[in-house]
Amino acid sequence: MFNTAASTGIGYALAQRLDARGWQVFAGVRNHADARRLRAVFVGSQ
Repeated sequence: MFNTAASTGIGYALAQRLDARGWQVFAGVRNHADARRLRAVFVGSQ
């Protein structure tokens, strides 16, 4: 699933929910800090 605006709000919640259900989520963010944070949360949870 490709999710734009995944760093906050509904986009983040959607990414989190789909990741928890085993989906492969491609998350679009605007800056490197958000990308690092999402990687730590989602990739680290596997």
